[in-house]
Amino acid sequence: MPKINLGQAIVFILILIQIAFLLLNTLMRPPITYDNLAMWQYKPKVLFYENQINFDEQKYAYLGGGGHINYPWQTPLLSYWLYANLGEFNDLAGNLINLVYYLAILIIIYYFLRNYLSSLISLIFVWLFSTLPLPFYHAYNGYADLILSYYLLLAFTFLFYWLETREKKQLLASGVFFGCALFVKNDALIFAIAGLTVILIKSLIIDKKITTALKAGGFYSLAIILPLWPWLFFKAKYHLSFSNVGPGLGYHAGVWTNIYQALFLNNSFNIWWFAVIVSLLANVIKIKKQNSLLLGWLFLIFCFLGLAALYLLTEEYRFAIDNTALSRNLLALIPVSVVLTAVSFASKAGQPAE
Repeated sequence: MPKINLGQAIVFILILIQIAFLLLNTLMRPPITYDNLAMWQYKPKVLFYENQINFDEQKYAYLGGGGHINYPWQTPLLSYWLYANLGEFNDLAGNLINLVYYLAILIIIYYFLRNYLSSLISLIFVWLFSTLPLPFYHAYNGYADLILSYYLLLAFTFLFYWLETREKKQLLASGVFFGCALFVKNDALIFAIAGLTVILIKSLIIDKKITTALKAGGFYSLAIILPLWPWLFFKAKYHLSFSNVGPGLGYHAGVWTNIYQALFLNNSFNIWWFAVIVSLLANVIKIKKQNSLLLGWLFLIFCFLGLAALYLLTEEYRFAIDNTALSRNLLALIPVSVVLTAVSFASKAGQPAE
């Protein structure tokens, strides 16, 4: 049995306190928010009571019903599976799904960081994540954004391992989890493209190997499709798009104000994004010298710029102006930002801590 010192015990207890409060909210607060009621819990309710997928376009229950038939099905299907096994529709039980994903994120953060940092420091960063208001809220409120952040974290960790080891199995796992993320939310397309961009930068600019870039990029793309092809076939067959808004491009400069407020002023992330920026600036010399760290940070930056472009240039801007989606989209990036911030303070990426 590994020895647990006083500092580790204190931080672990603080994490358990957070989880205890979270469990109380999970078991006592049914879904009350619009998107949860209109989509993430609506579709499994329709599937449960109809016990089928309705393919009649004239029916409101068409493809599960609701106003978001373009949304991927992973989250509703998982809820339906739970209710089918329970034998009843119980939305409080449905809250447990997000709780399990939240706990899984805590575990992944810890074990990833243990490759580079001590147990105490790893636990401190796990605790910091557990204190952030928006992830905590989503852990008992059944949106898909926390689930997306779980798959994005897994995809990133394996991508980071590939940047360090160049093992194909790491790239395969990263692509598969990006594919899983695309079955959770369409926004994951931005993150998958960011991953491909990092792979190409590594192969073309750093390693200067065109053949490697083609092989790695193609292998990664096929890995994404591997778990996703049934959903892609379904989307093509029923003419489902990647967005619920109409086409149209235009620059909406006012969105920058909303992005700034979402990151630094709204009570969603405390001072976390300030800490991320400080970490980046404080370690910029180290990051420039270590390719895996540099490309990891570029991945996070590309993801952020992709989300910003979505709201700045398309009709999605309205969801940034009223902040119905912007903060939730940023939620997906938090676990990745946690591990990058932590690893940037490690003595050297790739070297396990004592």
